[in-house]
Amino acid sequence: MLFVIYVLSNSPTREIVFTFILPVTILTATLILICYKKGEKPHWQWGLTKDKGVK
Repeated sequence: MLFVIYVLSNSPTREIVFTFILPVTILTATLILICYKKGEKPHWQWGLTKDKGVK
């Protein structure tokens, strides 16, 4: 939190983009990509599955 306050109060806009916003954006995109590749396949489900009982 102190880093954010320091960057916002003592830096020009261009430096803020390259030291804070750009890395956060890249790390977020990387996390989403990893979760998409490694995660469970998305599927639509209403209620319980047939294996788990009747709705």
